[in-house]
Amino acid sequence: MLQVTALAQLFLVLCTVLINSIWIVKGGQNFDWKPDINGTNDYTCDLDFCTGNQFDVNRCCACNYIRSNISEFSPLHVEIINNKGESVVILNKKDIGAVNVSIKHSNGWLRFFPSNLCDFKSELKSIDFSYNQIKQWTNLSCLYMLDSLNLTRNSLATVSNSTFIGLYSLRSVDLSFNEIRTIDLHMLSDQSIHLFNIDLSNNLMKTLDASNMIVQDKFFCKIDFSYNEIRGITNTDETLLTNEVNQNGGDIFLRNMREEIYFNELLSYSFKTIEDYQSLFSNFRGTYDIKNSKAHCDCHVARFLKFCPDDFYRVYKAKNNALLCGSPENLVNVSVIDIPLYNEVFDEMICEVWDHCPRKCKCIEQPRRDRLFIDCSNQSLHTLPAEMPQSLFNLEIDFSDNSIMNIDNREYLKRTVEINFERNLLKTVDKTFIENIPMMNSVNLKENQITTLAKEIQNLHPDIFLFNQTEVVCECSSEWIKIWRELKHANKSFEFGCRAENGHGIVIELFSFIDLFCETEKPDNSAIIIGFLVLLSILSFVLTALFFFHFELSILGAKLRRKTHKDWNRDVFISFDEENIEVFIFIQKILKPNLIRKGYKVFSSDDMLFGQSRDLKDEHNVQVEPRDVIIVLSDNFDKPKNINDNCWIMTEFDYCWKKFIGLHIRNLITLNFDSLSSSDLSNRKLKAVKRICPCVLVPDRRHEVLARFETILGAPIRKHAFN
Repeated sequence: MLQVTALAQLFLVLCTVLINSIWIVKGGQNFDWKPDINGTNDYTCDLDFCTGNQFDVNRCCACNYIRSNISEFSPLHVEIINNKGESVVILNKKDIGAVNVSIKHSNGWLRFFPSNLCDFKSELKSIDFSYNQIKQWTNLSCLYMLDSLNLTRNSLATVSNSTFIGLYSLRSVDLSFNEIRTIDLHMLSDQSIHLFNIDLSNNLMKTLDASNMIVQDKFFCKIDFSYNEIRGITNTDETLLTNEVNQNGGDIFLRNMREEIYFNELLSYSFKTIEDYQSLFSNFRGTYDIKNSKAHCDCHVARFLKFCPDDFYRVYKAKNNALLCGSPENLVNVSVIDIPLYNEVFDEMICEVWDHCPRKCKCIEQPRRDRLFIDCSNQSLHTLPAEMPQSLFNLEIDFSDNSIMNIDNREYLKRTVEINFERNLLKTVDKTFIENIPMMNSVNLKENQITTLAKEIQNLHPDIFLFNQTEVVCECSSEWIKIWRELKHANKSFEFGCRAENGHGIVIELFSFIDLFCETEKPDNSAIIIGFLVLLSILSFVLTALFFFHFELSILGAKLRRKTHKDWNRDVFISFDEENIEVFIFIQKILKPNLIRKGYKVFSSDDMLFGQSRDLKDEHNVQVEPRDVIIVLSDNFDKPKNINDNCWIMTEFDYCWKKFIGLHIRNLITLNFDSLSSSDLSNRKLKAVKRICPCVLVPDRRHEVLARFETILGAPIRKHAFN
């Protein structure tokens, strides 16, 4: 008896879990609907009106839900009990026992919530205390059946992230026209909160955090922040970069902001890579309605447009919004969405970077030019600054008109693409600097006092450096500079001047070192030995390659000697194991018909009259002269099936090989039907073909294969050989 009871309880639990796991269930004209993962399911939604995929249906239902268990409300009344604005709720005798009750007390003198609200926790569905003087919240968590709360035109100053905890059934809140200045992070994130609509418009908020726009694992209809003083969008705990957050989204209203919206605080600390920007909107399915609001169009907005334009346009254009720039001056009233169309104004979207910018320098980020420009010119610098800002972009640094005497080893030089040392006191370009500039495109060293160059500079192109006249003496020790510039074909406009014996400057390419009778440097015997060993190693490698990769090299040689053949009369010959049923069906039902349909002249090893020998068939196939051959690799392709089988497949392959090496066939193509590796094949020629020639895998054995073959084969020759 106890076992039967336990089984019955288990069955009841399983049924309950199954019922609760169903989100949308048909029930009459409307449908029972559960709004989110932990929400209640006492709502209905008209699926004739809300259509589309599950996401679209849930979003629509969040905006058009019907409370299924509310028919009509019995009204309660509020009585103010003293001149402090304190009050209690009064229930009429005729309404005793009512299932659904509501309270409406608007245009009154309430300063506090009624003290006995919790006495009606199971019946109270709607509260309207609009147009009163309520200044502070009370604990409302007892009202777990409350559906709507209207507190517009009161004097509330803040909203806590615990304000709505426990209000499981609350779906609509109106807090517009209060004095709200701050709202806690994650105001709607608690699992007991399932709000669909919240109106926070016409308040005094100056900042807005991303955690109150992106609600984890919940559908909502609208959150309205319009007509506030919001200047900054923050991302305090990096909600935007949390991959675990399912950004189901809704409509975020940011209309008619009284101030320009700044994105710098939102992005400065959290978005450190291009991937961070590209993932920003990728999971967000809602939209932003920013009608009549303006943004400060600096580099932070430019990053959006540069790194994730498609998602940016999708989110903002969904509502046909016109987010305009309020600054800088040259961008006033220019649409943010249209900015990339005008390169000259895109240049204006810049930011001054302060973090780690040297004290005497100015750091400007300019996304369109992919650079962080650092202006340290004319600042009486004697040494290079110790650090520079980190950036998504490369550095361009101007150190001109200073008194720098040495180029010290600095980390940021590796991130620099242009650097200007014009009019400094540099005397040498040393090895450390040369080895520390892997990304450098331009180094301006004009009007310095350079007397020596490190020979490692020969590893770089001379056009990277702008020298003009230097203090290098035109003597035998500097002849290598002339040779370096001549061998690298230096641009003649990038002159390198040395000092002749008379003190006059001369372009080093024009100076004659022959007259100096410079001694030729004696060769280093160690270099000759090393060269001989290298040559011996290369020779050994070549011989080894010839031995082990003879057939691969034959294929490459045939490809290099290939010329167009004018006598091809068929496009493709297909060689395959006819005894492999799966391969046979694939060739006859899919590959061959589709190639023919595309205009290719195709024949295969089975296109012979009944009774013909395999050898005759091979000879006949050879005479047909196909342009390309497709070899279908399948299990045991190059192994005899039985003792009487002379492995005719490989005989056919040998014919094709000879024709290919003899330049009668343009290409050998392998179709790897059973995903064979080279180790699965025993024939060395076949291995070489698989390695070197075009190979097509069979992932889904249809669409990708056909498209791949079209690319490899090219256009059909389109002429009939025979019927």
